[in-house]
Formats: sequence, structure tokens, C-alpha cells
Amino acid sequence: MPKKRSIQHGAILPVGATGDSWPADNESRTGNSHFANRFYLLTYAVNGPPWPLVAGNRIMKRPIVVFLIMFMATSAFASLYDNQRLNTLYKKEINGIRAYDNGEYETAFEYLSDTAAKGLKESQYLLSIMFMQGQGTNKSILIGLAWLGVAIESGNEEWQKTYDTMYQALNTAQRSMVDEKVQQYVEKYGSDKQGVTCSKRTAVGDRNFELRCAKNQGTYPDYDIELALTQ
Repeated sequence: MPKKRSIQHGAILPVGATGDSWPADNESRTGNSHFANRFYLLTYAVNGPPWPLVAGNRIMKRPIVVFLIMFMATSAFASLYDNQRLNTLYKKEINGIRAYDNGEYETAFEYLSDTAAKGLKESQYLLSIMFMQGQGTNKSILIGLAWLGVAIESGNEEWQKTYDTMYQALNTAQRSMVDEKVQQYVEKYGSDKQGVTCSKRTAVGDRNFELRCAKNQGTYPDYDIELALTQ
């Protein structure tokens, strides 16, 4: 919610006016005509004053005030829109994980391929497993390891051990291919590119660390994912 700005109060008077009179540009404003006064106030409320307002020793021009209000409203709307998009993305990941746990691999792949491409780390990990085991998609050890190489940006130790074990089993040529593919994926789906931040937290009274990753608000590039061509 935009913070209310505090304005120093002072005499707010039309330019050239005194404390007990209106400007002399309209004679109908003088005297005791209630109709004239109401018309003037209505015009002021709808269109604003035709002169700058004086607050203390500062002149506040109406266009500047309108711009500030519009800027704050636009910022608030953008923040709300970002929150809605992130909530939709997290729900999609939850649906993908649930489908995977239920053995509905094609449905899981549909959800997780999108959320993984947007940088969510658990989605990237599960997608790597699905590629390496051919669950819901054609099997590809190379693509699977590439996704796992992006997922371990999170700092998850178990994922890192899995990656290291599989990487050590490869020959020199295969490692070179994996290195190149991981680099390509990091440049598209990595934490920096997709605005994802991971951190370790501990609960009160608990010595175990909990790894949490979250996507930051903002606009990030969309990339399609690569599919294995053969089974």
C-alpha cells in the first residue's frame, strides 16, 4: 500500500488573492451568491484549480500530483499482477509434483516442463529424472543431466551427489557434451536468468537446514524446452 505523503499545511490561496477574497477574474464569485460559490467549488472538484496550489512555501503543480498518483497506482497494480503470476506458477508446480507422485507422467511432464523452464528448481530436478528414465517423454541421459546441472544451482546436496556420481561414470567425450549442454541450459533456465533465489533456513530448535527457492518479481525471458527425438 503506497505510503501517505505528509504535506506541510499552510494557507492555500489562489495566486493574487488575499485571505478574504477570490480572484477578480470572475465577478460572480464575489458577493453572497450561494449558487456562484457552489458552481465554483464543483468546478474546482472536477477540474482542479486553474492556478498552482501553495502549501507553505512550496508550489504544488497539479500535473505533478496527478503523475505521482498514477505512478503509485501503476506500481501497485504491477506488484499485484506479479504476485498473481507467481502464485499461478507455484500452483502449476504443485500440480506437476502431485501428478508425478501419482504416476501420471504425461500430465506431470506438461506441468513441470513449463515451471522448470521458468527456473523453479524442484521442477528442474524432477524433469531431469523424467528425461533420464523416459517418464512422460522420450529418454535422454544427456538432456536429463543438463536439467540436473541447472537444478544443483540450488545447493541441494543430494542432487549434487547424484549429478557427481553420474558425471564420473561418463567418458571424456560424454563429459564434454554434458558440460556444453549444462552451460546452454544455465544461460536460459538458470537462477540468474530466471530470477530465482535459494537460501538455507533453520527452524527454531531444529538443527536441520531447509532449502528454499523462490522466484523474484519481475519479467524474465521465456524459452521452450528441448525434447529428445528418439525413444
